[in-house]
Amino acid sequence: MIILGFCAYVFDSAACLIIDGELIAASQEERFNRKKNTGDFPKESIEFCLKKAGITIEDVDHVAFYWEPFLGLKERVLQIFKGLPHTLKFWNSHSSKWLSMVFAENELKKNFKGEHRFTFHNINHHISHAASTFLVSPYEKANVIVMDGSGEIVSTSFGYASDREIELPHQINFPESMGYVYVSLTQYLGFKPDSDEYKVMALASMGQESKYYDLFKEVINLEKDGHYSINLDFFNYQLGIREPWVSKKFIKEFGPIRKASSPEELTQRHFDIAWALQKRLEDVAIHIANFLYEQNPCENLVISGGCALNCVMNEKILQNTPYQNVWTNSAPHDAGTCIGAAMYVHNKVLDRPRTFQYKTSSWGAEYSDIEIEEVIKANNYAYQSLKEEELFTKAAQVLSNGAIIGWFQGRTEFGPRALGNRSILADPRTLEMKEKINARIKHREEFRPFAPAILEEYSQEYFKINRKIPFMTSVVEANKEKLDQMQAVIHFDKTSRVQTVDELVNPKFHKLIKAFYIITNTPLLLNTSFNDNGEPIVNSPEDALKSFSKTNLDYLFIGNFLIEKKQRV
Repeated sequence: MIILGFCAYVFDSAACLIIDGELIAASQEERFNRKKNTGDFPKESIEFCLKKAGITIEDVDHVAFYWEPFLGLKERVLQIFKGLPHTLKFWNSHSSKWLSMVFAENELKKNFKGEHRFTFHNINHHISHAASTFLVSPYEKANVIVMDGSGEIVSTSFGYASDREIELPHQINFPESMGYVYVSLTQYLGFKPDSDEYKVMALASMGQESKYYDLFKEVINLEKDGHYSINLDFFNYQLGIREPWVSKKFIKEFGPIRKASSPEELTQRHFDIAWALQKRLEDVAIHIANFLYEQNPCENLVISGGCALNCVMNEKILQNTPYQNVWTNSAPHDAGTCIGAAMYVHNKVLDRPRTFQYKTSSWGAEYSDIEIEEVIKANNYAYQSLKEEELFTKAAQVLSNGAIIGWFQGRTEFGPRALGNRSILADPRTLEMKEKINARIKHREEFRPFAPAILEEYSQEYFKINRKIPFMTSVVEANKEKLDQMQAVIHFDKTSRVQTVDELVNPKFHKLIKAFYIITNTPLLLNTSFNDNGEPIVNSPEDALKSFSKTNLDYLFIGNFLIEKKQRV
């Protein structure tokens, strides 16, 4: 049984392929077309998935699409009429996307010619999110939270899952949306909405409780049965107004907007507003999680939707609820819904048993040493060919001497974070390294942290955790006695967004960190995505060489080859 899943037309278009219940391939379209967070039809991602399996569209039995375009349409139209004339802007910005979703099957057939024997399935957006976590999780039973901007009409849903059944009886509809509130504040604080929300999460660690938190309690109210309500007088997003996303009332209470075009210096006011926003998001998530536990005591909670990328929130749920396990995969945002929709068709629609667990993010493109060497030669780079053990030894040596390297190995990660296959790596021991990477390569704001990738077997020694965190989905506290060994990856509040590296799941990355540990007695590396600021993570050898040439990386370890800076022929 071959199932193709895809998502498109909003953000983070992606495609995946499942054969007999096992995930074979998955990729975001941005990796191919090089447009970050693109919502374009994922033609190249679908081509990649089919090629990976050695099949064509004619071999596909079922296609799963992550949206039911007519679901909630009546409510959307009524909301537009109630808000006229302002909401015309909302309709104008969304109508073309809606039409594209209506004709998604036609677009697939137009781009992939042949005998189309597949059955096409439109799967509810929040069900696709929920399935992308629960159906591939290690749990037989779990409570479920989905929180994002909005799907067809729902912005937050929560419920229960068991075996192949997913029920989301509790729903909060757009325009009351924690996702849109967070996006609105991203724009208010001078960052790019629907893109830079992680910057606000980082900024929040520099704030403290203030009058703004009390104000947010008035803006976002916790209701009975796990629900929340939003005072929409503080916002413009529901009207389709994007300049600004917040209303005059919000500006009156919280102060002037920080302009993105000529941003003012960040002040304590901005830090405290970010802190208050983050805290209220956590309040809402904990409120929902505790309600679910009261209704269905279960040790497992799975979370999905764009808000599940908020690593601080994820950890706060675990700390402040009775759950033993809080889990999400490497792509809880819209990209992951292609997997969720496809798995839902396999497990629920077709009534097939669950056999697959999501243990790695390595589902994208990979290239042989022959292919890599051809690209290196075509771009006139001098290079060294290394045996595999030499690869790890050499990389560890230059890292311990202060070099910053590009690390291009195996399959591209699925999701927004580099997890050891398309990474920029550095020595984590000194604060100067963080400043060096920002100045020379990433060109990021000073307040944004870098993340540690640590050997799983040493994770409890360095951080206050007792579990695996393979996908950088939680922010945890560092152990004080180890701070000197990882100054470049510790945030202002002594926390880190940790990735634990399993020897069986990613053996190459594990060998590299272990080689570094042998030299330095430090079992972790600074790990950030292999890209320049504002670009998608590199995918192909061509991407890697292009990024290497325009940044100040010292070395590129690509496959079993080593390229040094300024060694072009």
